[in-house]
Amino acid sequence: MKLGVLGDLVVQLKPIVLSIPNESDFMVTVWLIRHGESHANMGRTTAHPAAVELTEEGLNQARQIAAAFPHAPVMIVSSPYMRAQQTALLTRQRFPEVLVDEWPVQEFTYLSPPRFKNTSASDRRPASDAYWTLANPLHVDGDGAESFADLMGRVQAMKDRLKEMDGGLVAVFTHGLFIQAVLWSSFIGTIELNATSMKQFRAFTTGFNLPNGAIIQLLLNEDDFWMSAIHTEHL
Repeated sequence: MKLGVLGDLVVQLKPIVLSIPNESDFMVTVWLIRHGESHANMGRTTAHPAAVELTEEGLNQARQIAAAFPHAPVMIVSSPYMRAQQTALLTRQRFPEVLVDEWPVQEFTYLSPPRFKNTSASDRRPASDAYWTLANPLHVDGDGAESFADLMGRVQAMKDRLKEMDGGLVAVFTHGLFIQAVLWSSFIGTIELNATSMKQFRAFTTGFNLPNGAIIQLLLNEDDFWMSAIHTEHL
């Protein structure tokens, strides 16, 4: 049994580090795909989190992601946010026969968009730091924001939905913090939503670099979970 240690967080990594499993033992294979580079990632001001678009480099990354699929997925899922939909579009065009759906796998929007309209990440930094210092999983910053508990509820809903599928490769075009929440919740297992767990999640995310366009492969069944390394060789 190997333990991974990050700040106050100690997690068991046994399904991840010991061996590569046989895919036939799992019900569904998932590619969690972070959207391509966006204008927000470049530090530019944005009007609303849902409307942020890709840069030219982000569109190029979307093309590289589409080319990375060895075969057609059984479903292409995207968050409702523009940058994820733009990233998914090239894969949809490559596999026009594949079922497409939109799931609530959007980025964790914990600051109220109307309060921070036309601001950059650096402009929002003090409010962001204050949110994570508060460490209240039920706190909602204002209109259009969600709580940490809401985020974790969306993560569980996605996992439940995937486990209901018959199998095959599912491509999920999503966002950095959402992917980190999926992985963290799978490492931890049962999570008590309190200040301690929220601070542990924050420690996990600050030590976890997930580049734009990166792919993480998950294998899921009712009782087990396996995660690949972060794939960026296609970029």
